[in-house]
Amino acid sequence: MGIFKHKEALVLVLGGLMLGHAASAEGLVCAFETECFDTDGCSETDYTLEIVARDGGAVMIDVSEELIAEPVREGDRFAWLVRSDSTVRLLAGTVGESARLTVMDATGAVAITYAGSCVVPADKGE
Repeated sequence: MGIFKHKEALVLVLGGLMLGHAASAEGLVCAFETECFDTDGCSETDYTLEIVARDGGAVMIDVSEELIAEPVREGDRFAWLVRSDSTVRLLAGTVGESARLTVMDATGAVAITYAGSCVVPADKGE
């Protein structure tokens, strides 16, 4: 059976992710407290990012760049995929609860995972 042992379950999970809600015009503001760098362990961080609606789509904005963000699932439970020349980012979580951002970098075969939470901008400061 090997790697395909749970193929049906994987298809159901991926299919469920694709059934997300209509696009959220509010966007997301995310703050991360923990950064885990590949096999080097975890440390504290104050990394933040935003998902912002723009030109009929969305972008992920952080301190260094602005990249097109593709919704995989939107709503209270969300997942966003962001690609660039050398990285793939997956942001997933539940609004107001927990969120994870995983960054896979092909230039050095590096993975970084961030743990924190995301809110819609209207929830900011409440």
